[in-house]
Amino acid sequence: MVPDDTQRISYVLISALFPNRINPLFKGTSIILGRDKSADIYLPSNTVSRRHASIEWKEAGFYIQDLGSMNGTQVNNQLINQKLLRDNDLIIIGPFNIRYKEFKGDINTILESTDLEQETTMIGIDSMRSAVELAGKFKEMQLFEICELIEFNKKDGILIIKSKELKGKIYFLSGEIAWAETETEEGESAVFKLLSLDEGVFEFTRAVPPLSNPLNLRTSSILLDVLRIRDEKKLTKE
Repeated sequence: MVPDDTQRISYVLISALFPNRINPLFKGTSIILGRDKSADIYLPSNTVSRRHASIEWKEAGFYIQDLGSMNGTQVNNQLINQKLLRDNDLIIIGPFNIRYKEFKGDINTILESTDLEQETTMIGIDSMRSAVELAGKFKEMQLFEICELIEFNKKDGILIIKSKELKGKIYFLSGEIAWAETETEEGESAVFKLLSLDEGVFEFTRAVPPLSNPLNLRTSSILLDVLRIRDEKKLTKE
């Protein structure tokens, strides 16, 4: 009897981190996520522990477990120690968003999925290392991923950000935030406004004009401050 591929369940992780934007998961296997380059999923951020979390297949499905990380592992904005992953769960480790998806059908069919395309409007890390210019859409926390990649690779350049509410630029020197400006603000306040945006488009170019009074802000510290402010606003609303 020929197996029916339409009944097969395929398990994938979706993120801008992956060169092809997806990372398949296979029954019976386990993977490590962390800052160590030997990790199965390499997360280049100082806010991520070397061995931060694991995803492992057990009888009921794939479980994610925090491995005693300094900053914790979240699923759907909740800190977890261990959790059974469900379709469409959002894993948050440091500034990185990774979506867990379950699809009926073969993995090759998944690559052509419209839903998958909407989930993966970001760049991959390999593109970050080689491209002269980068451009794409962002949503939710994906601006953080872009900034972390710029910092980790110590890039010089300008991140141009546009949304319905705001547009502006963040200037980077050796991966650190040197300046920012919007139509109404400049300096550190402009950085916070731009990095608080939830959805829009971006472009990263390598050219940076001379800056007379650079801010010299540590990018990872700024991202943590923005995360803290966002969390405080959520708690206030609740």
